[in-house]
Amino acid sequence: MAGGGRGPGEVALTGWGRGMVRAMSRSHLRGGPPPVAPAGSPKAACTKLVTAALAAAALGCGDDSGGTAPATPVAVLAEAGNGQKGQAGAELPVELAVRVVDATGEGVGGVDVVFRPGPGSGAVEFAQAATGGDGRASAGPWTLGRATGAQRVEAVVDGLAPAVFGAVATGVPASVRVVAGDGQAGVVGQPVRTRPVVRVLDAGGAPLEGVVVAFIARSGEVEAGLAATSGRGEASPGSWTLGPVAGSQELLAAVPGGGIEGNPAVLRAVAAPGAPAAMRLAAGDNQEVEAGSAALVPPRVRVDDAYGNGVPGVRVAFAVAAGAGRVEGAQQVTDSAGHAEAEAWIVEGAPGTGHVLEATAVGGGAEFAGTRVAFTATGVAPSFDMRLVHAHPSRLRPALRSAFEAAEARWEAAIKGNLPPVAVQGGDLARCTDAVEHPALARIDDILVFAVVDTIDGPGGVIASAGPCFLREESGLPAAGLLSLDAADADGLGESGHLAGTLLHEMAHVLGFGTLWEYHGLLRDAAETSTSPADTHFAGAKAAEKFDEAGGAAYSGNKVPVENRYGVGTRNVHWRESVFDDELLTGLIDVGRPNPLSAVTIAALEDLGYLQVGYAEADAFHLSRAAREERPPGRRRVLALADDIRRGPVGVVTPQGRVVRWLAATQR
Repeated sequence: MAGGGRGPGEVALTGWGRGMVRAMSRSHLRGGPPPVAPAGSPKAACTKLVTAALAAAALGCGDDSGGTAPATPVAVLAEAGNGQKGQAGAELPVELAVRVVDATGEGVGGVDVVFRPGPGSGAVEFAQAATGGDGRASAGPWTLGRATGAQRVEAVVDGLAPAVFGAVATGVPASVRVVAGDGQAGVVGQPVRTRPVVRVLDAGGAPLEGVVVAFIARSGEVEAGLAATSGRGEASPGSWTLGPVAGSQELLAAVPGGGIEGNPAVLRAVAAPGAPAAMRLAAGDNQEVEAGSAALVPPRVRVDDAYGNGVPGVRVAFAVAAGAGRVEGAQQVTDSAGHAEAEAWIVEGAPGTGHVLEATAVGGGAEFAGTRVAFTATGVAPSFDMRLVHAHPSRLRPALRSAFEAAEARWEAAIKGNLPPVAVQGGDLARCTDAVEHPALARIDDILVFAVVDTIDGPGGVIASAGPCFLREESGLPAAGLLSLDAADADGLGESGHLAGTLLHEMAHVLGFGTLWEYHGLLRDAAETSTSPADTHFAGAKAAEKFDEAGGAAYSGNKVPVENRYGVGTRNVHWRESVFDDELLTGLIDVGRPNPLSAVTIAALEDLGYLQVGYAEADAFHLSRAAREERPPGRRRVLALADDIRRGPVGVVTPQGRVVRWLAATQR
């Protein structure tokens, strides 16, 4: 019903009142309750009046006597939502709205408008709505029908020509394809050369227009995050600026809906580092270096761009700036990670001398060239150091820890000559034992021994096992080794007084006693079986000399006699029990008696290549009957160190930690 002026009994619906009318009318059409103002407020009183006015208007019983005649609607105008384009079956973004006006163009309130979708044209939220005081009414959102092509909705007021809304329903996206911009190479923080473009197609392969594509840069940013497809079905975000991290980067292009092939489309680009901006120390600073030796950690720098990415291809020169020494491989070029490393920094001079090495950028652009950083080092006196790393230090009882430390100190006193430092990769060390958390690169000077106290096979059987894991390429002497002790046997060894001696015995195997004899060509006539008649012996001149001094000068067999009986892991790797009797490095422990560390054993390590061995650390030992004959163990109580040699492969490493080959474990 049209309504214009008001009679004497009507109220002026202005301001909040008009809004209340529209809200109540819209709520009424939607089937909801009218809005309620707070009790006792002016708006509450107004609400009562508005309610009365609405009721009167709805019943057509307003009092017109003496008032202005109601305005007459003459046209229905499509005000919003016409000419849209969207996906068939989808809701359009702009709600449909009309304005009913009188002959002067003023809006007419209280007019019922019916919204009628055409055949196959979907549905609107409100099929009927009354105009507000400004003459406007809305059908709410329009959801298109399932068919593609033109669709329409008419807004009808009795007696007037309808307002017609048209829309084009496009097909449903079936695939998203990359047209341009994939597989590019660029620079961090810079736009790629080719702008990304994707195409959206329907099931028949026809391009779809008006489909909104969301562009999401996983790294960097795009000019426009949303873009609608053109008549060719194509959409682009404009420019794509790569992110700050060098490497592969991705841009996603996604459309709404499921089951769409290639959705989201992925465009990739490889971002190269930017121009060099800074050089910094990466490794090798503030070291203690044994005089006459190379620094354990080669000096290394890293050249970065403005975002912290390593820059390859920059020339760097290393030179001694203070102290004595030299640099090998002084001219280097940064690698793919931006690192440049001198091959070796060798320091010389007296212990305590300070040394400085400078690295200077000589390439990478005029502004960057000349950048300089400095490494420092202090010379120290060379010495032999055995470093113990316990797998489970919290489990070690004080007596067991003390026994390990005593064995370590004994060998450090018996071997005084320094070994050159070496590095071993943490991943390689895991092949020695995974019971310890390894650093990325272990710096070893002189030998690293992993000690593991755990279950091997329970009481008896294999009490312990030990041997090297890695050898220095140049000398063939150990860099790292493993000593395993069966926790079930540790208490018994302690009670019998042979715990410290057993650990001293096993550490000798880590140093190479028995385990490296074949590698150095010092084992002769190895026994293939326990019943072999071979006269197995150790062909070291120093050991033979000390064997003679210990009473073996008149011994009639080959010197120095090595065990040719018992099982694998005992024969060929210990002194012969029938000759050496209770010496520490036989395969049997003489229970209740001392098991001396003889000068013959220390001499065998000198034959392997250890320097400045300390014979003063040897215990008193004499082969009382060895010159006349071999003798069986007899009836004395012994404990066999059965199969006490580590069986794993042994790696041969360069000073920088590169494994050049793996040695298979011997099984004799």
